[in-house]
Amino acid sequence: MAFGSGPVSSGLDDILQKHHIRRQAYHGKTFTGNHVKKACQPEVIEDLAKHALDTVNSMNDHIPLSIFRTASEIKQKYTRILNNFADVHYVINTSNNLSDEEIEKADICIKEFMMSYRLLFPNSRISLKLHILEDHAMQQIRRFRAGLGRLNEQGGERAHKEQNREEAIHSNIQNPLQRLLAMMRAHHTTCCPEVQAKFQRGKKRKTEE
Repeated sequence: MAFGSGPVSSGLDDILQKHHIRRQAYHGKTFTGNHVKKACQPEVIEDLAKHALDTVNSMNDHIPLSIFRTASEIKQKYTRILNNFADVHYVINTSNNLSDEEIEKADICIKEFMMSYRLLFPNSRISLKLHILEDHAMQQIRRFRAGLGRLNEQGGERAHKEQNREEAIHSNIQNPLQRLLAMMRAHHTTCCPEVQAKFQRGKKRKTEE
C-alpha cells in the first residue's frame, strides 16, 4: 500500500473538504494563511483528531484492542498539539498592536506549544520555523508591540525564495554540513552591507568585437 493511501490518511482530505479547506498542489500540499485559520477552528480540530478512532470504530469486531488504544492515543495527542498551535496562531498572526497582556499571552502560548511538541513528538527535529518561533518571535513582538502579520509576511515569502535559490546553487555539494555552511556564508554576504563592501566580485571578460 502506498504511503498516505490507507483509510485513515485518505479520509483526512474528506474532512478538510467538508470544512472547505484546500491544500495547495505545491509546497507539500500546505495551506494558505486563510485556510490555516479555518483549520484552527475547534470543530475542525475535533474532526481531524478523532478521525483515526472513528475509522477503527467503523471496522469489524476483529480489530485488536491495541489498535483501539493506539487510535485513542492519536486522538488525545493531536487534540492537544493542534489546540496549542491554534492558540499560538491566533495570538501572533495579526497586524494589530498588542497590549502587555496580549504579549505575555503570546509568550505563554509559544512555550506551551513547544513543550507539548517535545513531549508528544520526542524524536522529531526542531525545524527552522519552530526555532524562530521559540527563540526569536517574542523578541520582535516585544520590541515592536505588534503581531507578526505586520512586518513578517512579505519577509517570510522572500526568505523562502532566497533559501530555495541558495539550495539550487549549492546542490552540487554532497556533504550536507558543507552545503549548509556554504549557503549560510552566501546568505551572510548578501544580507550584510559591511561584508558586501569588502567582497571583490570577479571582473567580466571583455567580449571580442
